[in-house]
Amino acid sequence: MISCNKVGLMLGLVFCLQLVGRSLQQLYTEEQFLEKHNNYRRKVREGNVPFQPIPRCLRNLVWSDNLQAAAKNVAESCAQKHVIPVGQGENLAVTTTAQIDPIEMWFNEQQNFKFGPITNENLATAGRYTQMVWSKTKEVGCYQKLCSTVTAMGKTWQNAYYTVCRYSPSGNLLGSTPYTPISDALQPSTVATTP
Repeated sequence: MISCNKVGLMLGLVFCLQLVGRSLQQLYTEEQFLEKHNNYRRKVREGNVPFQPIPRCLRNLVWSDNLQAAAKNVAESCAQKHVIPVGQGENLAVTTTAQIDPIEMWFNEQQNFKFGPITNENLATAGRYTQMVWSKTKEVGCYQKLCSTVTAMGKTWQNAYYTVCRYSPSGNLLGSTPYTPISDALQPSTVATTP
């Protein structure tokens, strides 16, 4: 006969294994995906991003289960599916280690962005950043999957995390700026220079 303690221990072990399995598949919770996006938007809003002007209005994003379901559909395929519904934007990342933060990677593209209208050129080098800080975007939904093989962006990776975020309304409209600045003055560099 199995005692209550042994049953409790076995149930606890099963629960822990489920959590470990989930953590290998999903490194971030919905709350963490949303918090990371909003923390980066706050940095821009507070003028803490060198060479980027302070926006007149840049609200926090809200979580969308519908956008997450769309992102999950793409991530679960472990392949790039660039069939994005009208009105949605998308950021993709493939990372081969859990130590690389895809959202930070997207945000760091701000170093490649000279604030101004979106062009094909700056879209290629900073389009993930500009989507993250697009002022008219209100919602986000993300999903991450550990894939044995990922085929995306013209490459193939083994044992990689595939992160997909969907945004609504979409950003990156050619000829438009990500947001309206308070003024034309850019934030100074955080790098001190000597004469």
